[in-house]
Amino acid sequence: MKNILLPLLCLLLFQVGFSQEQSKPTDIEAWPFIFELDIGQSCRVERHSEKQTITRTVELLGIKHRMQPDYWVQKNDTHEIFDVAEVSIAVDGVPFTLLARPYQSPIEVNGLRLLVETTQAWALNANYNPMKDVKRAVRFSAVASGESWGPANIHFPILSYRWRSSTYYNTWLQIVPYNALYYHRAEDLGAIPDRLEVVAPWDGTVMKSPPPEGDGASNSVIIRHADGTEVHFAHMNAEHLTVAAATGNQVTAGTVLGRTGSTWSGRKSQVSDPHLHVGFNRGDMQFDPFPFFTDAYFRDYPDTLLPIAGGYAFTVPGRPIRLDATRSVARPGKQLTNFCWQLQDGRRIESSMAETVYDKPGLYSEMLTVTADDGSVDVDFLQVRVYDPTRGSNIARGWVHMYPGRGLTPGMTALFWNRLAKIENVVIDFGDGSPAVPFGKSIEHAYTRSGLHIVTVTGHGPKDEPVTVRLRVIVEAGEQ
Repeated sequence: MKNILLPLLCLLLFQVGFSQEQSKPTDIEAWPFIFELDIGQSCRVERHSEKQTITRTVELLGIKHRMQPDYWVQKNDTHEIFDVAEVSIAVDGVPFTLLARPYQSPIEVNGLRLLVETTQAWALNANYNPMKDVKRAVRFSAVASGESWGPANIHFPILSYRWRSSTYYNTWLQIVPYNALYYHRAEDLGAIPDRLEVVAPWDGTVMKSPPPEGDGASNSVIIRHADGTEVHFAHMNAEHLTVAAATGNQVTAGTVLGRTGSTWSGRKSQVSDPHLHVGFNRGDMQFDPFPFFTDAYFRDYPDTLLPIAGGYAFTVPGRPIRLDATRSVARPGKQLTNFCWQLQDGRRIESSMAETVYDKPGLYSEMLTVTADDGSVDVDFLQVRVYDPTRGSNIARGWVHMYPGRGLTPGMTALFWNRLAKIENVVIDFGDGSPAVPFGKSIEHAYTRSGLHIVTVTGHGPKDEPVTVRLRVIVEAGEQ
């Protein structure tokens, strides 16, 4: 397959903010074509495959940003953060509205699969890691309908991992909660440190790796593919890095590099939010790894579906939030058939879309259940921070982590970490009918039966506001 950029209406990709080096992901085999437009501009996209040639003209018609409240970041004078961008386009005259938001997969429109990588406002309006190379109003990526989103042999970067085995996770465009005004530019995969093996997603050369004592920062490991695309890992602990991960080595896809860790600023300082950071780069250009990893997840693991409740949401009492499960993903060849929201106010809504409002500050967890056409069921949770605008950072916050997310069978012990802050009287219900018990820094529990279990952690914040954090545990049947 060969991808060809025809810059007839985009005024050449180099003129929309990319250098020649940065433009390479758009015109090398198997990668999406990335381009930028201002309102009223068009770009011709041509994709060649063994079966067909697809040529379409994409025009940007308009942009509308929706915001949500923020009272955590002290330097954010507007007290608002980005929630969703509605991007109006036409593809060969066919109008459509794409949504830019966390956990968004590419959408098929008139022969193309399209993704909004970012808007310029979203890219620049940040006080940490702004994307200064975005020069026009919207950056898009595209492939032809039916075409793989990137190389079809990319591996998921963690072995024995189950997405949502931690309540800490960040994705492309996601505001990193309780941090600087920082919209994430990669994937953060939460995990208890030193337990799970990290692997190379593709064949390549190790361009950077820390020395045995660490690099004094986040222990970056960078692997460059032969086509120049790089994967950037961060936060592995130095003592678990393998010999294969040494700078200059050639690695193959699936090579073990180390284990998930907790290193930041030269120390194991991620005591509350341990995770693996994984980003994709070409030169100075970062691009969204989420669609690549959803495809890789289904290649590497047998799951039928990946329910997506949306990650994190932020509001204030009396201001509604939208609940949207339409980002949930099914294995290729499968279909999602049912969505159900079970809300903290007692309502059960059999729909992919819902709306809720809160009457008091707190930390809440809204539950989404998704069913596929083969009968498979899985759940996800939207973690909702309802601010008291007068209190700033004096609020309940934090995460819960568990291990193992995959391979847990009846009789095995599961480990749970409590990394919640400013919360008292913390109690954990394991979701299997056993009594709820006080939850300190960690606790172990053995499940006696297989199936899907909803773990619920509750407590009270500094002003006695309610706190509920939930995650799901899947206990596999195991060998009989």
